[in-house]
Amino acid sequence: HVWAYVRFVLAVALLVPLTDGFNGAQIIGLHVTKWGSNMATNAWLDFNYTLGGELLLGQPNTLVATPQSPGFNTLVEFIFVAQTCAWAEAALKDRDIQAYLIKSPQNTPNFTEIVDATGAPTFQDALTFYDYDDIIIRFGERDQTMYFDEDGYVRPVCGELVIPIQDVNQPGALMLQQRYYDLIRELWFDPLNDLYAEFIVQQTIPTVNKDPLAPLPNANYIQDTIDYFNQQVSDAITDAVAEEIANGVFLQDNARYGWAGAAIWYNRVAEMNAGLISSAFNIPVARLYPEVMEGTKEESRQAAKSVNGVSRFRPYLPDGAMNEYRMTDDQYESLALYKAQTVWQNNYEAPTGNIFYDTINAIMGTNALFDMRDNVNIHPLARLVALGRSMVEHAMNGMAFTFGSGIFGGFANFAGLANMGVVGDAISKVAGKLTMVSLVMGFILAYVVPFMPFLYFFFAVGGWLKGIFESMVGLPLWALAHLRIDGQGIPGPGGMNGWYMLLEIFIRPTCIIFGMVAGISIFSVQVKMLDEIWMLVVSNLTGFDTTVVGTPGQVGSIEFLRNAMDQLAFTIMYIIIVYMMGIASFKLVDLIPMEMLRWVGTGLQGFDEHEKEAAQNLLTMMSAGGSAVMSQGTDAISSLALRNMK
Repeated sequence: HVWAYVRFVLAVALLVPLTDGFNGAQIIGLHVTKWGSNMATNAWLDFNYTLGGELLLGQPNTLVATPQSPGFNTLVEFIFVAQTCAWAEAALKDRDIQAYLIKSPQNTPNFTEIVDATGAPTFQDALTFYDYDDIIIRFGERDQTMYFDEDGYVRPVCGELVIPIQDVNQPGALMLQQRYYDLIRELWFDPLNDLYAEFIVQQTIPTVNKDPLAPLPNANYIQDTIDYFNQQVSDAITDAVAEEIANGVFLQDNARYGWAGAAIWYNRVAEMNAGLISSAFNIPVARLYPEVMEGTKEESRQAAKSVNGVSRFRPYLPDGAMNEYRMTDDQYESLALYKAQTVWQNNYEAPTGNIFYDTINAIMGTNALFDMRDNVNIHPLARLVALGRSMVEHAMNGMAFTFGSGIFGGFANFAGLANMGVVGDAISKVAGKLTMVSLVMGFILAYVVPFMPFLYFFFAVGGWLKGIFESMVGLPLWALAHLRIDGQGIPGPGGMNGWYMLLEIFIRPTCIIFGMVAGISIFSVQVKMLDEIWMLVVSNLTGFDTTVVGTPGQVGSIEFLRNAMDQLAFTIMYIIIVYMMGIASFKLVDLIPMEMLRWVGTGLQGFDEHEKEAAQNLLTMMSAGGSAVMSQGTDAISSLALRNMK
């Protein structure tokens, strides 16, 4: 046969060892691998610098989502109580109460006094003082001799709060945390609030300055103050988003890692948004109330089966008798502080008035799904991260404040609730389950979905590398396959598949790049379309006002939802749909390379085709595993909540 002689020469050439123990066939395989990798890198760089430009994901103003604005209600109330405590301590015990940054006595320096609302210590000073860890502000009296065992030699006579430090690397998150710090200082040195705190002391405590007719803050003043500081928080978030857009690091050296580093493409979206959103939701929180109030709470716990909301600081027992105090001065002070707290709490209401709905929104943050419409021009991945992180932060806050007496003040912080007594009753029954559900859903959106491009890409690259190792073993056998004398052409029927496998190794990296770009593009378009039509779908399920159907913006009005129950159901449905779209879209990272050889008339299978569901299985296990782990703690959380409210 005429081709037999040519095939024999080719087979010998492919089998003869040439360099470093590799035969001709293996050297061809290695060069094909190198050329295929180079082509993929060139394609990736061309996409970066020609098609995608320097900012692959879009302009910076489309990459940062605006988080929801948490309520500052409880912090305004807490600072007012601390101010009242300072006046009461001065009147009854001649104590000088100031605000301090404190450390353990072993540190030098171990304290810094906050002397005014704008000067030192600045936020940067506080960060340096705490080595970029959480900032603690203690309202108390400092005496190195009397309080030698206290941090900073400061006794927390009037309470203590913590400003959580979430992220100091993202400029937007850093600015937002600074604004929270400045707002706390502004509250503490607010002259009108301080004056009303003095009036409460004059009205309540029998001192030389006692004045039963001293004016108290009215409902309008309280609401205006709360609105002002809530607006300050909202403005701070807006400014932080602008800061992130202006000074965030969006550019990446995508050429540094070659084509195999393309999966890092989308890391910055999750990173920037996660830091900003975590900082937004982790507002300062009261860790300790004034000492007299903490003592009152313990007395009430021992005397009653449960104490809820503001009643935990009520200086009267259930039978109407006064709590016992070591000193008469403490009794008077407890009355003043209780009045200071109730003055604020009696003048604002829960968001809906329905405690069950408010509890669902407080723990799960389901309002965030419908607030995504405010981020309509933001990249879909950024929006999903924002929604997921908001749900995770709500759930984590709910879980954290379930432990210990901080549950009441904490929920008011991020839910905007005032009547925490009713929340306490409801939370003991539903908090655990709702927290678990919220964590799972937020985990999917904030972590699993953004992880999908990398996960599928990682397995695809791994499959290509395994195919290379397979070729090193199989190429000598492929050389022998050329010894068959039947058939036409140089490869012959025995060697043709080997040439196809070399072609597959050559084009697979480029196909993986195309698959990732196609997957993320299709997924982004699908999510954007879903967001656009979601409210229309919701309207068809919940109803709408037929008289204004033709009015822009009326179809899909949230007022027709059955409060949090519909929002909860639609949030779950939305997350399931997005998760399914993500799996279907990012499968292209595997499907395009695996099916590409069909276009040249061969059904050759890649080395790892039987493992093509590995990424999907891992995603499923991640979701199921997270759900299982979280559910294990549900009963314990609920049990501790009940125990700590007794």
